[in-house]
Amino acid sequence: MSFAINPSLSYIDVPEETIQEIHRSTAAVQLHDTGFRGHTCEAYLCICKNDTETRGYIALLETASKAIFVYSSERLGTSPDEYAQIAAEASEQLTKLGFTMERVNLEFSRAMREVIIKGIRVMHPPAKKPPLRQVQQPKQRTPVEQELSIKVEPATAPAQLGESSAEISGLRAELSSARSAIEKITRDKVALEAAAAREIASLKAVAAKSAAALQATEERCRADILALTEENRALSAPTADPEKEELRRSLAEAAGVHAGLKETLEDLQQQLAASEQERRSLEQLFSAESAAAKTEIARLKAENELLGSTLAAEQSTSSSAMEKITALALFETSWKEGQQREEELCRNLDTLQEHIEALQAEIDANDAARQSAVDLQQRVIALEAELAAAAAAAADRRAEERPAEQAAAELLALTAAMSDVEHEYIRLANESREKEEELLEALYAADEQIIALQRELEVSAGVAAAEQEALRSELQQLIAAGAAGISPPETATAVTAPPLVPAPQAVPAPQAVPAPQSVPAPPAVIEAPAAPAPAAMAEPVPIAKPAPEPAVVVQPAPAETAPQTDSAEQQFDDDPTAPLTRDTALTSGLVNEFGSFCSSSTSATEFSVVSAMDAIEYSHPGEVAALLYSSNSVQAMPDGKKSDRCKAFAVVLNRSGTYSAYLAWYMQDNKRTVVCVPDHQPVDLADCTAILQDAVAYFEIVGFMMEIEELGENVGSCLKVLHRIPVLRRIKSDC
Repeated sequence: MSFAINPSLSYIDVPEETIQEIHRSTAAVQLHDTGFRGHTCEAYLCICKNDTETRGYIALLETASKAIFVYSSERLGTSPDEYAQIAAEASEQLTKLGFTMERVNLEFSRAMREVIIKGIRVMHPPAKKPPLRQVQQPKQRTPVEQELSIKVEPATAPAQLGESSAEISGLRAELSSARSAIEKITRDKVALEAAAAREIASLKAVAAKSAAALQATEERCRADILALTEENRALSAPTADPEKEELRRSLAEAAGVHAGLKETLEDLQQQLAASEQERRSLEQLFSAESAAAKTEIARLKAENELLGSTLAAEQSTSSSAMEKITALALFETSWKEGQQREEELCRNLDTLQEHIEALQAEIDANDAARQSAVDLQQRVIALEAELAAAAAAAADRRAEERPAEQAAAELLALTAAMSDVEHEYIRLANESREKEEELLEALYAADEQIIALQRELEVSAGVAAAEQEALRSELQQLIAAGAAGISPPETATAVTAPPLVPAPQAVPAPQAVPAPQSVPAPPAVIEAPAAPAPAAMAEPVPIAKPAPEPAVVVQPAPAETAPQTDSAEQQFDDDPTAPLTRDTALTSGLVNEFGSFCSSSTSATEFSVVSAMDAIEYSHPGEVAALLYSSNSVQAMPDGKKSDRCKAFAVVLNRSGTYSAYLAWYMQDNKRTVVCVPDHQPVDLADCTAILQDAVAYFEIVGFMMEIEELGENVGSCLKVLHRIPVLRRIKSDC
């Protein structure tokens, strides 16, 4: 894998001027990887190049929670060829996940390029999330309720869920139709208001024009009246008869013009009154339609609120049914995985062994083909000798004056035969070489699979060793408590017993036989020999029976932890038998009634890397309130520099009633620790449980399988557990 997850990045944080290419997926794809749990994601690819190196980044954006997961290229390119290789590897990996990528066009001006890059969701920091919610403690059920909850028929829950889904779909359809009606009424209202405003403006313009025309007509009428008055005065004076007739005709024409102007003025006044009446009717119609629209909007809002409340109730009912079904599915899955894991590993080893045997048979066949090619080469040499002999014979025949044409024909036939044999030899050699290359590639792939399976077996052996150590410590505590509590009263009058045989010493582990190089054998389970019966117990005597010796279990130490020496603990004055009290509600709130983690599919808490911390420090084992670890390893680059095999740890410390949560990545090859802290430390027990659940989701989405570590009931057993954790460091308290 050329790209590994980089938890130190919450987005692609690179300078804008170094970006060479950006590709994005054409559509969201539902990932079938167990870490993403079938969620749909969008993919982005960014290739950056500065003066000295080239690096690629892959970002997966989860569409539901908007969470961003950044993967960095494990190597840095320094040449144009390596640049093309990094881009090709990134495209190939995204194609395997099911994405179809397209290139984002960045061939624009600097300002436009910056706007395009900032508009991509994974190229800028994510928005701040709301404060962490309070986690509700699981309700304690009575045995009857638990039995009823377990006996839920599988067919009933999906049927109820289907009915609820159908009702929810109907409510959503009604809600969408109500929203469409509201939007349509709003659009009609806006259009009607705009039309009414335009009509009122046109009527006002007509009224203004009519008033101006009326005023102009009145002024003309006044001027005509004054002119007629002057003419009438002039007519009253003594004048000649022709002039009087002319003036009378003019007076009659002026009177006709005045009557026409009066009629025009009356028509304009009627038109103005009609326009005013039409404006009033339009205003009344608009008021009525506006009131009706407001009433309809209020009714639709009330109906929308009712539908929203009904939808919320149906969703809560559906979510509770879904939670029950999910819990049943998780219980069934966890129950099956525990039984199938070891069988699957054994089957894989057997399959690989058979595959290697088949490859060995093919290699033997290839050797036989190579031997046949050697035989062909020897045949070619023999033919060449025959050709030389034929040439010599031809020379002899030529010397004996035989026909030249017959000798030339024989020579050509021998040359053609030798050419055919050479071609056959070259063909067989090429086929042998190609077959050998294919067999070597298959053998290398089988070796890689064997190494991966061997690592899984080592992890499983480490987990089994940790569980055996915990069981042995508990058994020793029980034996010590039983030996201290046996003091029967008849021992005072008992007969003096012979001395007891000392307890048998632990038998050293036998040397394991090394496995063959081609097929590494799984680690053998070494059983402890049974303790022999004491010789003093051959004949019954009335003495107190000694406590039975515990069985000795030889187990390998984990590869990533160094054994703690007693000299490192001499500076601490601890009483190994001192009891420790812890709040069990912290870890009991992490798991449900089926034993699975109560974690969501995404983490609501943001965790950031603290480069100044290289370990999680504590001063007393009682401060460690909870400890979670991963039972497997994942290839990642937590420090953003180099990929490594990593294990995950989550630790909660309780110092004088104040909780502190820490996450740690342990790099097994480099023996380094990367510490992460949440965006806020817990304020109480419920908040601490919620942060632990988010930490489990944070690690599980990467591929870790988290488990809860039992810390023991006293100081001694707790220290034995803490000494095996490589991310913890004990310091001396200042108090």
